[in-house]
Amino acid sequence: MTSSMNKIIIFLCAFFFGSTTISAQVDKQHAKIIVHADSIIGVINPNIYGQMVENCGNCLYPGLWVGTDSEIPNIRGMRLDVIEKFKEIKTPIVRWPGGTPAEYYHWLDGVGDKKSRPKTLLPGMCLASPGETNAFGTDEFMDFCKIIGAEPYICANVGTGTAEEAANWVEYCNREGETQYASLRKKNGHEKPYNVKYWGIGNESYFWHTPDSYALVIKQYAKIMKTMVDTSISLVASGLNDPNIKGADKWNYTILKEANEFLDYISLHAYYFYDDYYDVVASPLITQQEIDTLRNLIRELVPADKKLKIAIDEWNIWHKEAKTYNGLMQKCTLTDGIFAAGMFHVFHKNNDIVTLANFCDLVNQLPAIVTNEKGELYVNPIFLSFKLYTNFTGNIAIATKTISDGYKPNKKLDVEYVPYLDCSATKIGNGDTLSLAVINRNKDKDITTDLIINDFMFDSKAKLIILNADSVTAANDFEHPETVILEEKTYEIENSNKFVYNFPAHSVTVIQLIKKKDK
Repeated sequence: MTSSMNKIIIFLCAFFFGSTTISAQVDKQHAKIIVHADSIIGVINPNIYGQMVENCGNCLYPGLWVGTDSEIPNIRGMRLDVIEKFKEIKTPIVRWPGGTPAEYYHWLDGVGDKKSRPKTLLPGMCLASPGETNAFGTDEFMDFCKIIGAEPYICANVGTGTAEEAANWVEYCNREGETQYASLRKKNGHEKPYNVKYWGIGNESYFWHTPDSYALVIKQYAKIMKTMVDTSISLVASGLNDPNIKGADKWNYTILKEANEFLDYISLHAYYFYDDYYDVVASPLITQQEIDTLRNLIRELVPADKKLKIAIDEWNIWHKEAKTYNGLMQKCTLTDGIFAAGMFHVFHKNNDIVTLANFCDLVNQLPAIVTNEKGELYVNPIFLSFKLYTNFTGNIAIATKTISDGYKPNKKLDVEYVPYLDCSATKIGNGDTLSLAVINRNKDKDITTDLIINDFMFDSKAKLIILNADSVTAANDFEHPETVILEEKTYEIENSNKFVYNFPAHSVTVIQLIKKKDK
């Protein structure tokens, strides 16, 4: 049969039966995905889907915090619609107060009676922040995390703070008893400790320290925060993966050699400053290279029983239009959603060592969602990518092999070859659902793909969830909030272990296969 005839048959099946029969080869490009359903490669930590909230641009004020007197519906000052979006993507962990603002933030300014809290200045490098009113402080952050069901991750001030200040913060959050700062928390109306597990020792500390001086800072902070106040906390150090920053050649080596015994994580920040479609969707492969480099260094310098992990605790794509003066607002398109899916695949494949990640930022700054002071909100394709993966993929990573054509990206990327197709296979819950998340990076062509599923007999009826649009530049806005959406379908498969599917151009597709029940 001709390609056109096959397309007509598929369309008619979908029209009359509400499903798609996957059986026909539709495009000259052909690929293969082989899934070994019984070959588990690891457990994906849900914390890879974390978010960040910081007082930069309009992210915190008024993106999340509008105050209790606002006409915008809120819960104790926090926008209700924003809270619902955090819940919608099952946010597991939130990093705060940054980011850059963390290095100027003094936590005592943000506790106690709001009327007595000082208004403090944030330097201009805090990316067009409106200044710090301190209305949203530690207790409000803990309230927010409790409402959305997320763990708090606090970044301590290393730039303008002290180890003692950070240790007092741990005491305020985590200690029982009648010590000074535990008593202050109780006085402020919070009897029980918050038990904050994750603490960052500064943010991008290479802007403040040399490798040697930061290694000493880690030891100093860790000895007071962890050894003296709470031995149960996990500490995250600033790693460095930008070769243009002074000291980059020594930074990670020095930190891991001199201070690994005090650490649970070393972080990388993965920002990519591209606008070309093929460069943007190739960027996650750079993250993979950087993880490989750091993984090898950890193997070399850290005892194996230490099990030190990598945190990608800031990541995003950064377009040319996002500037300090506009609060890092940018138009986010389908391209960005495909990029985010690629990042998730990298995290999945490195589940043994990447167990924490934070997207920067969910609200109004390089944003996944956008709000305004009228009380309106819309979501960007990056948010939809989060929704796709947190709701329709699982936490058990399964071995796969993908064979497809690819392309060579722009020379400024340190990537030689990018396959058009990328697959991450996972099992959900008790293993009765196999989820295949497949990215087609090809901007213009569908890719017909043989899917071979070993060791998993599945029902003929399955579920299809697609992130796609007419163009890679498709975007949502306040006037057109549903230009890009997730589309859900049911479909039928003819064979129970092998079928053919045509992955649309510039798309992310999740196919959920349900295990066939024994009769």
